[in-house]
Amino acid sequence: MPIVPTATFVGIKGQDYHEFVIRKKNVKDEWKLKDALNVIFDGDGTPREYACCQVNLEDYCITSWEKKDVLSELSGMEDTGVVLT
Repeated sequence: MPIVPTATFVGIKGQDYHEFVIRKKNVKDEWKLKDALNVIFDGDGTPREYACCQVNLEDYCITSWEKKDVLSELSGMEDTGVVLT
């Protein structure tokens, strides 16, 4: 699981790297979120770099080199620790 520091991602947001925001109120279990992100980014056996950090008291920011629809993938998985409303 190559979780890397957020500072790893340099360049133009939306072009060189991508950010996704999940509201903290939707995260019911941080450990399950971590496991779900591992499946999303490393599930096919190819490790990919990403970062996940709490940026303020209300949001988690997930940063990755790849453009992925993280919210859709989380909502399609069972028991992710995230409840999307």
